[in-house]
Amino acid sequence: SEEHMPRKRLRPDHTLIVYKFWAKPSAKLPQAFWDKAKAMRDTWNSLVVMREETQEKAKTLEGEEKKSLWADFQPDCRKLVKKSGLDWEAQGELLDRFQAASRRAIKYKQTLRQEHGLKKIMIPHRFTGGGEPVNTLFTASGQAWRVKIDPVSETAYLSNNRDYLRDRWTRGIFGIDKDTIISFEAIIHRPIPQDSIVKKVIWCGSFNRNLHPQNRWQWSIQIVVEQAPIQVERDDSMACGIDLGWRIMAEGSYLRIGMISDSVGRNIELRLPLVGTGTRSTRRSHTYSQYQDFTGLLELDSKIGNAVEHCKAKLRELLPVEKTAHLTQVRQFGLRKILRELQESGEDTEAQSYLEKWEEEDARLRLIKATVQGRLIGRRQWLYQNLACWLTKTYRVVVWEGELELKVMAEQKDKSQALAAASRYRQWASISNLRSLIKNAAQKNGCTLTDGETAYSTLTCWECGEAIEKNTGALFLICPQGHRHDQDVQAAKNLLNQAHIPQTRAESLIIHENLRKVIVPCS
Repeated sequence: SEEHMPRKRLRPDHTLIVYKFWAKPSAKLPQAFWDKAKAMRDTWNSLVVMREETQEKAKTLEGEEKKSLWADFQPDCRKLVKKSGLDWEAQGELLDRFQAASRRAIKYKQTLRQEHGLKKIMIPHRFTGGGEPVNTLFTASGQAWRVKIDPVSETAYLSNNRDYLRDRWTRGIFGIDKDTIISFEAIIHRPIPQDSIVKKVIWCGSFNRNLHPQNRWQWSIQIVVEQAPIQVERDDSMACGIDLGWRIMAEGSYLRIGMISDSVGRNIELRLPLVGTGTRSTRRSHTYSQYQDFTGLLELDSKIGNAVEHCKAKLRELLPVEKTAHLTQVRQFGLRKILRELQESGEDTEAQSYLEKWEEEDARLRLIKATVQGRLIGRRQWLYQNLACWLTKTYRVVVWEGELELKVMAEQKDKSQALAAASRYRQWASISNLRSLIKNAAQKNGCTLTDGETAYSTLTCWECGEAIEKNTGALFLICPQGHRHDQDVQAAKNLLNQAHIPQTRAESLIIHENLRKVIVPCS
């Protein structure tokens, strides 16, 4: 019922922070767990269908009738979720998630889709009364059936050597209901501040069919806490402007993902390496040793595509012309469909044998690609998290683009030559993910993010203020007064100037060794 729903935050100056930890069930997950996950999925699909039906009705209405229809939509959603049979925690989580997804769909003109099968699972425990202290969650005693995690000693975080890392391993329980409890192992790799308030704990699962059958479900625990703003002692005059984007540099050796211009007068390039990004774990196996970086992923894509083309060429030799006339546009799915038809016919032909060998090799290559890609994405995430932490701890004020429509910019027809050349790297750069991490880090580290005016920031000379008539796509632009500047540096300086902070004295720039290939001072 609505009286049991969690209250709003009682401390408006606090921020919500999500701590995500790897988790591994100690035993096979019970059927009650899967039943609840499927019930949440089916309820979500029902909400999506009801929204689509309401949209269709709204097209035929106008004025007050249309407003009345949408006014009744929210109560109808609550009634539908209440009839689902889910507990009040899952009901509240589903409604919040659905409303947030609906707002995003309206803002970005997207379509909400139904979920077919189980690919993502999020089962919550929400705490009423404004939340619970962290120490009630991490306890070695008590009879709590909802969530309980054995505490980790504070000494486990004194160092990052192997002995201390081992001490961060712990056990816990997560209740599906009072009769069904999941026991799990977890690594609490970072401490949660003791003065935080736990708002909810979510058991999360993500399914990847390209991984090994025993590891296709990846499990984690998300702990959402309310944390007081951190008071950081630093020079208030330390500010920077940051221009985020993606640009291929140095003949494809790295992507420039941003440029910083700070109040000290420094220009700092932010890089995402594309070569030489292999980790120790990828070098242990000969199978993955040749695919250690982004170029390895491109090589795997090429091998997968070439195998498809070779298979189609061979089928043209082995099958009648009437069965191969449509092969030009066929990809992996179409080849598998042909294989299934040959298998169902019961004839053991040479074409069937060749297709079976191709299917086996295609599955092997896609498994290697998924494994390498997962490792590289994990490394990129680690770099971005550390970059966001460094940025928000180094500068008190950061001025950046407010609403950065990356998808619109990438899909525009008249985009510059440089943007067109780098368009294939847009998803790999994942600038939206970096922006999200910077926002979260700014909340934790007491950094002020300011949305700057981005119109003509690239085409306005920061030195004299003259407008450059046209962006030719070159890295360096020349204004009518003859000033020649890197256009990314120019955009960052123009953003910084909007903060109206005078230039300060030079201070040493501290960059950790692991980030020296990512954060590169260039002047």
